[in-house]
Amino acid sequence: QRWKAGVFILLIVIAATLLICTVIIAWRLHNNCQIDESERVAASRMVYYLTMAIISTSWHGEFVSCMPPRDTGELSAEEQASIDYLKLHSTPCPTCAAPAQKTHGCNHMICFRCNSHFCYLCSAWLDPAKPYQHFNEQPGGKRTSCYMRLWELEEGDGDDVGYGFAGGAGGDQAAVQPPPA
Repeated sequence: QRWKAGVFILLIVIAATLLICTVIIAWRLHNNCQIDESERVAASRMVYYLTMAIISTSWHGEFVSCMPPRDTGELSAEEQASIDYLKLHSTPCPTCAAPAQKTHGCNHMICFRCNSHFCYLCSAWLDPAKPYQHFNEQPGGKRTSCYMRLWELEEGDGDDVGYGFAGGAGGDQAAVQPPPA
């Protein structure tokens, strides 16, 4: 009997076209479950465990509607506005690409996700032992694009920041012009 149950479970797992109830004891073929199309719920005869028949997930309450899977390439207006804001007012970490927005202070940043040290202005990785060397004259007299800019944007970077700079890594971006009065 135990061997038969094991073979039955194995056959269910192998068959990709079968809906499996989420409680292990209630493994049943989709045909063995009662389906109420108006409720879109499959109720197992064995334990009456509710499984959403359309999206193949466990019951999550009558007040939550089941939305069809959304195309991942499709963005809502709010999502696109958030992405645009992040592009304009943040700098990605050079190690993990987590966006960082400065509220105040100098341009030496430490990533919240991976603890990398980087420059807020140009997103360059900084040596943790000497992070401020990037903002000073380099050995041999070389100067980076961030030379003497450690405290630029000291008040932060957001939509309330003064005009003339278009965001964190936006040193190479066009300057933002004030709106006409």
